[in-house]
Amino acid sequence: MDTEDLASALGALGLVPNRIVEGAELVRIGRRIGGAELTFLANPAPEPVTATVRAATPLVSWNPVTVRREAPPLVSHPESGGYEYRLDLLPLESVVLVDDEDGRLPERSAAPVAELRMAGAWELTLPGRAAIRLEGGPVPWTELGEEGFAGVGAYAGNVEVDPAFLRDRRILAALGDVGDIARVLVNGVDCGITWTAPFEADITGALRPGSNAVVVEVANAWMNRLIHEARHPTGEIFAPVAGVYEPQAEICPSGLSGPVVLRAYARARIGRTSNE
Repeated sequence: MDTEDLASALGALGLVPNRIVEGAELVRIGRRIGGAELTFLANPAPEPVTATVRAATPLVSWNPVTVRREAPPLVSHPESGGYEYRLDLLPLESVVLVDDEDGRLPERSAAPVAELRMAGAWELTLPGRAAIRLEGGPVPWTELGEEGFAGVGAYAGNVEVDPAFLRDRRILAALGDVGDIARVLVNGVDCGITWTAPFEADITGALRPGSNAVVVEVANAWMNRLIHEARHPTGEIFAPVAGVYEPQAEICPSGLSGPVVLRAYARARIGRTSNE
């Protein structure tokens, strides 16, 4: 067969991939390590996508953000054999697909069994500025007249939690949207950093019955400060750097967009961690 198309040539020889990904434009890297086949898939788009993965063997996905292993939803067993899965990826989300050696992991499930929205006022503190009270919940500081700020802002709120909400459950704090990276602290306990959708943090060990203090520290990139300098020169930034952006460049939303929602999951429904 005279062709420069490697896929066509392999197909003509009856050789087919162990894993076929269709339905979305994903970044893909494959490796074989110690006899195991690993497939890294990433969604480079700013919106969610759904792909279909066909494999000769059962698969499990490893999530590098949640550090969890779980089986993706099984769609069917094709007539040609194997397994067909649905893979839902959020904006910029990535997973690693590996063979499911024991076949006992639960599918990605999981609707929360209860939710608690953090109502009431929040307070936003930016370095060198007076605290801003946010009666309706978290709002990006770029919507509050702070378009030129670059650094770390702290959103502080409080939530009352009933003991029944915590009983034998795993609690995730869903932050809404973050620009760009957030650290979550509950009652002074560092619950980790989230940098991509779905912008969630596991706060199980820090949350307690009664009143809980929640602080979300958000850091943004330097881009907005440089755009602001181009629009309103102060001379505080080295000239070549200050000219990176044009004055008409678009300000990037920065800060926290709520609402912040606490989601409770039954522990039996959560897949095992990669350390198990």
